[in-house]
Amino acid sequence: MENNFPILERIGSSLKNNGLKLLLAESMTAGALASVISRAPNAGDFFLGSVVVYSDEMKQSALNVDSDLLETFGGVSAEVTAALIRGLQTHFPMADLLVAITGFAFECPATTAENPVGTVFIHIQLERIRYTKRYVLEGDENAIINRSIDLVLNLIGEITEHFVKGVQSKENG
Repeated sequence: MENNFPILERIGSSLKNNGLKLLLAESMTAGALASVISRAPNAGDFFLGSVVVYSDEMKQSALNVDSDLLETFGGVSAEVTAALIRGLQTHFPMADLLVAITGFAFECPATTAENPVGTVFIHIQLERIRYTKRYVLEGDENAIINRSIDLVLNLIGEITEHFVKGVQSKENG
């Protein structure tokens, strides 16, 4: 994993200064992303926490992901990752910046030629800004998880910066 401190400082400062609260739904990373974010200076000022929904059963019970969605698309899919965001919105309306991540860091019965090991879905939402992307990362389990965390941190930084610039433009316009 890269040295995350500079990006954590930037994210933390931006979220705190703009009164934004971050909340995660983690499947593949199983809390590892939250662990990294919690190391940011003054994380308690902007980081609400993480809901770890590793299994499909947890996706259903904790964040109300529909069983038909899971059966149709699988627990690692753009559709389910977006449903995790909707679940976060429903259960935690105090959150502003929502991040959900699902993926395959290692071989399992659900991996396929279309969704091989290294497939990762990231969905990020901050008000009207929505970002959804599928990645296929290479490496062993640790490399895939660490690269996923780096991607999410950089995306949070970019999306937050874009959002703040938009708010400032409205205030000045």
